Amino acid sequence: MREREFLQCQHFGCLLDGGTTNQSVPIALPVSAADHRRLDGVSALALRYRGKLVAILRTPEFFEHRKEERCCRQFGTCNPGHPYVRVSRRSSSSPVSLSPPLSPFAELLQLNCIR
Repeated sequence: MREREFLQCQHFGCLLDGGTTNQSVPIALPVSAADHRRLDGVSALALRYRGKLVAILRTPEFFEHRKEERCCRQFGTCNPGHPYVRVSRRSSSSPVSLSPPLSPFAELLQLNCIR
């Protein structure tokens, strides 16, 4: 999911390129500023879960992580007292998101906990 698709999910609840596809929750990976500097310009990344390779992320795209906007759109509030907003802010303290096309391996389809 590219930034354009991320914003389509946030604002319209669907993907609009190549027809209309329901996608109400955008998928992106928060990345620290240090990782962004280290990984900027690479052609592919390996995604690992518990040390096991689960996917290859090709032509990664880094973009601003709009935490407040995402919380407002998904939960209707950005109040830090809201439980999901608190979790979102705590788990995503990074300023940048990574959102490349994903080439999953078969095992990824069985991992329900990666999102």
